[in-house]
Amino acid sequence: MYRLLIVDDEKEIRDGIAESIPWREMGIDSVYQADNGAAALEIYKKHHPELIITDIRMPGTDGLEFMENLQREESQAKVVFISGYDDFQYARKAMQLKAWDYLLKPVKTAELTTTVMKMIHELERETKEHDDAWMNVLPVLQGKFVESLLTNKAYYNEALFKEKCKQLKLEWLDYLPLIVCVIEPDHYSRVAPSKKEQELLSFTIDNVLKDITRKYGEALVWPFDKSSWVVIIGLSSHNDNHYELMEHILSINEDMLSDISYYTKTSVSAGVSSVSTEWSLLPQLLEQSLKALTNRQFTGGNKVHVYESTPGVLQDDGDTFDEFAFLNGLRNGNAKDVRAALSGLPKLMLTFPAGADGTVSRPCFEWVLSIHRLLEQANLLTFSATESFRLWQTIEQIETIDALKEILTEHFVSLCRQTAPSIGGILQKALDYIQANIRDKITLEDVASHVYISPIWLSRLFRQKMDRTFLNYVTMLKIEEAKTLLAQDVKVNEVASLLGYQDFAHFSKIFKRFAGCNPSEFRKQGLERTLP
Repeated sequence: MYRLLIVDDEKEIRDGIAESIPWREMGIDSVYQADNGAAALEIYKKHHPELIITDIRMPGTDGLEFMENLQREESQAKVVFISGYDDFQYARKAMQLKAWDYLLKPVKTAELTTTVMKMIHELERETKEHDDAWMNVLPVLQGKFVESLLTNKAYYNEALFKEKCKQLKLEWLDYLPLIVCVIEPDHYSRVAPSKKEQELLSFTIDNVLKDITRKYGEALVWPFDKSSWVVIIGLSSHNDNHYELMEHILSINEDMLSDISYYTKTSVSAGVSSVSTEWSLLPQLLEQSLKALTNRQFTGGNKVHVYESTPGVLQDDGDTFDEFAFLNGLRNGNAKDVRAALSGLPKLMLTFPAGADGTVSRPCFEWVLSIHRLLEQANLLTFSATESFRLWQTIEQIETIDALKEILTEHFVSLCRQTAPSIGGILQKALDYIQANIRDKITLEDVASHVYISPIWLSRLFRQKMDRTFLNYVTMLKIEEAKTLLAQDVKVNEVASLLGYQDFAHFSKIFKRFAGCNPSEFRKQGLERTLP
């Protein structure tokens, strides 16, 4: 809706113009009046009307002087002059001031209506052009703003940040929980050796990321450098359950990697930060995601690496000892990964404070015990006091870090041989529990509790051993159970209810994704196959 200002020293003329034309039907919801140019200027400064109808000759500040004042205000309002004087000098001055039109009194209602409608159409055209130009430049401005946030290139207080977000249509940065992901092709220089190939790969990845992030609602893609991209995602469906939230975050990133790999025929890795509700922590989230991505050198490419910290274990510096790969290798009985991670053990031990004997034997032994405790908490292994004492007797005799590394590498590799069989048993027990309770609402935490391991570890176990997420596996079994029930002539809506789906439309959508058709079509196909 637009605003109109009528300026004339004769009240009857002002009222006549204000009341004789159905302004609201034309898209004008506010009509202001002023009896001279000075009063009109004050109204303009307060209400900023887009349309102005003004007389020329008035006491005090006349219409021409009023328009000159408007130009000093850099006004974009459309102005039409009305005058009882058919004076060429007045008309020429009005045109010099870029008036929209010059009408002679008495002005006919139809003539004034037509003139104002033309002004409105011009405003609409200008607004569209402005909006189109703004939408073209908006992604660039958003990228520069996000870059300044991530790299601390500019300071923003709370008020300035909110104002900037509103201007750039990024309000979600202020109220949604945020994660930062760094996406990077594996072996970039190998898969794109020439500049032309690099440009094509970068163009494709950039477009695929922008395309897929649109379906997650609030997300922004920013090219970090020529071979990596930063994706900031606002978690609009934020779940307070940490483990289900992690599943959701992993699913988003795996979708991105899958689409990029499909279109570029190149494997891609992602580093993912923790979740934060503070926009001011974006630089730290970027640092976390970059640090998480360094795990690629130990666990291989084409994976999502999530930044995590494990309580009770000393943290690596991101360049040497890879704690994540080490613990993952131990839990999965993967001796190769354990050996690879422990290649950085000497630098980790250099961070240990020397004991009273001037060596790191004691703090090193305490670190080993902390790893033992983690394995015990995961119900993978148990360690007796005698075993721990014998290990200490061995460690305390060692005088060099390299020798300690060799002893501890063999110790942890030997543990891998013991944890490997346990993994299969734990996973099978989890699968049996899911199968037995497939008609119930099954959560990651329920199954983890049943097999006495942490939910996050069970989630990883499914990805590594089953090559699918926990949620995907449970859903797949539920759909197979649904097929069995449908074949037994159970009503479709009853099938959904039996399997824990309260929303039938949601159940039908999931069924079609896994089975290729909706439940009713599946049943019809089954009946057709049984007909003679």
